[in-house]
Amino acid sequence: MSQPRCRPGDLAIVVESYNPENLGRIVKVIRPHVPSTHLYMHDPEPIWDIESDQLMIWSVGEKTIWERLGPCPDKQLQPLRGRGSRVVEKDECLESVRMLDTHPDASQRECTRR
Repeated sequence: MSQPRCRPGDLAIVVESYNPENLGRIVKVIRPHVPSTHLYMHDPEPIWDIESDQLMIWSVGEKTIWERLGPCPDKQLQPLRGRGSRVVEKDECLESVRMLDTHPDASQRECTRR
């Protein structure tokens, strides 16, 4: 099993998802996944319970579930941290995402704080 990239309390961006509507969502990593009655995920790799300000989509068999809290494998998340592993505040994160959206070559540069 690999070392988890995320930690409880981290903000993270969803970089891989079965449901494409979830891609790019900024979420908060809450805790290691706690199986619930309607949302359960099993994987040998770490799984987190994550929370979003917006509804996210989970698929369970033929059923589609819209929730703000649910499971996500660590490998599908990219933690958002500042220098020195400082947790990035949500407003900082949103500003960085906006910068990437408006500057196509921004992915080639390192983002720096003003």
